[in-house]
Amino acid sequence: MILYHYTSPQNRLLISWTGLKPGTLDEDHRDDHMTLGKPVVWLTRQNPAALTQADVDFFGARPELAKAFSDCGAECKLGSPFWPDRTEQIEIEIARHDKRLISYPDFLRKFGGREMVRFYGANLSPSAFANWWVYRGTIPPHKLPPITVAQARAGLQIQIDITKAKGEPPVHQDLLDAMRDADPDRLVDWHLDEVAA
Repeated sequence: MILYHYTSPQNRLLISWTGLKPGTLDEDHRDDHMTLGKPVVWLTRQNPAALTQADVDFFGARPELAKAFSDCGAECKLGSPFWPDRTEQIEIEIARHDKRLISYPDFLRKFGGREMVRFYGANLSPSAFANWWVYRGTIPPHKLPPITVAQARAGLQIQIDITKAKGEPPVHQDLLDAMRDADPDRLVDWHLDEVAA
């Protein structure tokens, strides 16, 4: 089964080193209520993860949810991305029979009961509720597509900028310097034992 995970350029770099880990990259814990506090990796069948006409109609009929959606930086119009700050798409192939993979409605049913299914079914956009999946384990780096030099550079620069803004010495400047003249489309083969994340 082909599923997708959407993330930021900074996180895509870290994911290429450590894999997709449940609940570790959403530092503000804004999704905790949606998983009943259980750490998961969020996945979707949507490619791209964009609003459909049914979603636009849903938000048009629910202005309070449209406002909450907009407060996250998203636009309630046809074709707009669900997560504008998560520009990196990771395609993942997972066996449908993997017991750690569960559709979001089934996850809610299993851990929260029918009331949770009804609540989120009524308060999430139609395509989100129909297409979201969760994975209750780590997806290791070797199961993920490699990143390009361009993606690595973008993620490394963000890491460097963050540490500089904190007044700390830049991390991984040596890695960025080593990639300066590399073909941006070349795939990166990390020597993970050499990278201190």
